[in-house]
Amino acid sequence: GGAAPSLVSNATTPIVAAAAASGSAALATNGKQLDGATPRVFVLRFNGDVYASEVFQLRNEITAVLGAADAARGDEVVLRLTTGGGTVSGYGNAAGQLLRIKAAGIPLTVVAEEIAASGGYMMACCADTLVASPFALLGSIGV
Repeated sequence: GGAAPSLVSNATTPIVAAAAASGSAALATNGKQLDGATPRVFVLRFNGDVYASEVFQLRNEITAVLGAADAARGDEVVLRLTTGGGTVSGYGNAAGQLLRIKAAGIPLTVVAEEIAASGGYMMACCADTLVASPFALLGSIGV
């Protein structure tokens, strides 16, 4: 795999990438000084396999985001989703993790640049907003 693409934001909304490493959450900003009133956009990535084995990492990342995010401040979450789907139980658990974001009142946007099929489509349907590239493959395959 290559290097992760860089994150870009406008002057008023810093992007915050959340990552869980060794069970402890870390937050990294895109170089902006954050104050208590500036809304934040937390960017997560889910590259799913047939077993949705990244669901455990996703759970840790969402826990970290929910500990730092503030719906009243206008914070949002963006999930970059790439998967052809897989097991119903794995992707059902992944979709359930996304529903934790919505239950906290934080807007969720799912971005599908390549594919969000089957269980990935189930995850995408949890979003408040779904953004897809023009040639992305989206849709149900038995879900």
